[in-house]
Amino acid sequence: MISGQVVKIHSGRYTILCDGMTFDCSARGNLKIKSDGIVTGDLVEIDEIALTIDKVLPRKTFFVRPSVANVDAVNVVIACPPKPDYNMLDKLLLTLFSEKVEVIISVNKSDLPHDVYGEVLKNYSETGCNIVQVSAVTGEGLSRLKELMRGKLVAFAGQSAVGKSSLVNALFDTELKTNEVSGKTQRGRHTTTVAEIYERDGVRIVDTPGFSVIRPDILPEDVALFYPEYFSRLEKCKFRRCTHTTEPDCAVKNDVLSGVLSPERYMRYKNIFNELKRDKLKY
Repeated sequence: MISGQVVKIHSGRYTILCDGMTFDCSARGNLKIKSDGIVTGDLVEIDEIALTIDKVLPRKTFFVRPSVANVDAVNVVIACPPKPDYNMLDKLLLTLFSEKVEVIISVNKSDLPHDVYGEVLKNYSETGCNIVQVSAVTGEGLSRLKELMRGKLVAFAGQSAVGKSSLVNALFDTELKTNEVSGKTQRGRHTTTVAEIYERDGVRIVDTPGFSVIRPDILPEDVALFYPEYFSRLEKCKFRRCTHTTEPDCAVKNDVLSGVLSPERYMRYKNIFNELKRDKLKY
C-alpha cells in the first residue's frame, strides 16, 4: 500500500500522484457507493499492484460543489464584465471563513476600464483576505498572486467568465478552454468540466467547474462570527452576542453610519442574516 493524492477524476478513473509518479486507478466498490465518495484532492491509499484505491484518508477541508478536498486556500476571482455579484461573494466568504480556509481575492481584467478593485478594497479590506489586482492579458499582478499561492493547494472560485481559466493559463502556461461574456446577457458559462490539480514552481491549483450558488450552513446568530471586521468590534457592542441588526449600542452599526465600514456590505449582511433566519423557521 502506498499513499498519494487524487489529482484528476474522469470517467470513473482516478489519477493518483505518489512521490512524483502517477497511477491510473479504479476504486473499490464500497468507496464508489459512499455518499461523499472520492473527490479531487483526496489523500488516499492505493494498492500499486491491483491499481485500486483502498482507503480515503481524513479530509482537512471538503466542499460538495465543486467536489474537492484538502484545499489550503481559495482564490476568488472577480472582474467586470460580468457585473460583480457581491451577494454571492459574501455568501462564499461566509462559507470559506466558517471552514477556516484562507481566502485570496483576485480582481481580474485590470486592463479594462472599471473600478472593481476600489470597490473590493472598500468592502473587504478589513476581512483579512489578500486582495490583488491582476490581468491574465497583460500579466499584471501574476507574480504576487503566485507568491500568495506558493506551497498551497488552491481552488479557484468566482462567477462564470471572470477569467478563472485564463488566469490558470497565464500562471501555468496551460491551454484550458476559456469563455467570453455574452454580449446579450453580460453573463458567461462555465467551461471547465472536471476538477484537476495543476502544479508548477511550487504552486498547486485545483481548476474546478466552479462553486455553485452558496447557501451557508450556519445559524443566523452565528453569521457575525465569520465577518472578521464585525467580530473584531464585538467587545465594543453592548451585548456579548450582538447580531448587529436590531440591538442598541452596536459598534458595527455605529461604524457603518460613520462610513468606517461599508454600508453596502452591511446591507448584504442583514439580507443574508434574515434569509438564514427565515430558513431556520421552516424547520
